[in-house]
Amino acid sequence: MGAVIQSYRNVVGKLRAMEEHCRRCAEEINSKGFDVLFAHSCQFFRMSAIGRFVRLPKVIYQHEPDRDLYEASPRLPWLALPSPRGSGWAPRAIGRFVKDLVRVQALRIRAREERESAAAFGQILVNSFYSRESVLRAYGLEARVCYLGVERGIFRALGLPRDRVVVGLGAIHQSKGIETAIQAVASIPEPQRPALVWIGNFAVAAYLRDLNQQADSLRVKFVSRRGNLG
Repeated sequence: MGAVIQSYRNVVGKLRAMEEHCRRCAEEINSKGFDVLFAHSCQFFRMSAIGRFVRLPKVIYQHEPDRDLYEASPRLPWLALPSPRGSGWAPRAIGRFVKDLVRVQALRIRAREERESAAAFGQILVNSFYSRESVLRAYGLEARVCYLGVERGIFRALGLPRDRVVVGLGAIHQSKGIETAIQAVASIPEPQRPALVWIGNFAVAAYLRDLNQQADSLRVKFVSRRGNLG
């Protein structure tokens, strides 16, 4: 039980520490006479809290809500525990219930803080209509689609030979569902079947091993490339 309580305190403590950090940053921003705040999503809590403290027009480019709170991966975090096989009043059953109650309360606090931070911005920008719908479902707030720009001086057609590949971009993590991409590529008959190249800023080693095994079993050429994409 002590570990569960400590986990709850860690969630609350980290939220408060980030809030204090944003408050201090906002104090400096407010004193400089800027015209607008253009914020980015928070790496740790998805929605930055800085909008609560800045006293000027503010917009945030939000890639997605915290998916751990709103998506089943593999199950929604809010679902109740399975019904106990024996008495629900047995000490072990009560202990599991209390631990789950504390865990869910920590998730509820994260969701509340994320929603309040989102509401503090005058405008939320997203990179797709899918993300716009995700923001609307999670926060009940409207967002505006603003596609990411491309530097045409760097990314331009060079007339080079093309390889038959499908490219995926994103962390090599269970939340990305890369196994679905492998299955999709496997549905393309050979020899037309392309390779699948996945580029990510980091990889979960065990998940990557599973992906390689799946690709081998389905006769899909799977190539993972990792590096700092920031």
